[in-house]
Amino acid sequence: MNQDHENTKIVIEKNLAELLHKLDLVFNRINIEKKEDDLFVANISSSEEASMIIGKNGENMISLQRVLKLMVQKELGEKVSITLDSDNYRQRREEGAISEAKIKAKKCLSTGELQRLEPMPAYVRRAIHLFFRDKSEFNSIDTRSSGVGNARCIEIFSKGVAKEAPDNSKKSSDSGSEPKSKKEEFKELEEIEELMDF
Repeated sequence: MNQDHENTKIVIEKNLAELLHKLDLVFNRINIEKKEDDLFVANISSSEEASMIIGKNGENMISLQRVLKLMVQKELGEKVSITLDSDNYRQRREEGAISEAKIKAKKCLSTGELQRLEPMPAYVRRAIHLFFRDKSEFNSIDTRSSGVGNARCIEIFSKGVAKEAPDNSKKSSDSGSEPKSKKEEFKELEEIEELMDF
């Protein structure tokens, strides 16, 4: 592996351990993996403190990730793409959301009605968008994000005319705005991930 990548992994692990120690969060092990597109995934193994590290809907983990990126950037003098996970929470969250989305998608195919998932973070919505983009069995449906802030969610609809689900209100729709195109949606998610950073 590239020596620069190895050095980056060492710096990420060192700074993450330091951050967790400062917060008195107990952990067993930190595993750093280099993924595609220069993305580094840092997974914290900590059965005792997992709930504290993750927080409600992953909020604590997102905050830790933001601070970690700043620490690593300061030491290396350049931006590094880092995704923080704890006991594979993010992976499990994405897989669970995709399973739910598949059920909704099949219902959309059989009824023609628009289906709406519960509000979820940007990184989970992105995983769902990517999943359906590459699945031929669902090539007659499309997805989009709707709503604002913490109420932002995924809508699954037929590429024909999407009917509103009869038991859902429009409270998660953008107020009077037109649905974003797929290109705009992905750009927005990438910007959110860069700023937050998911």
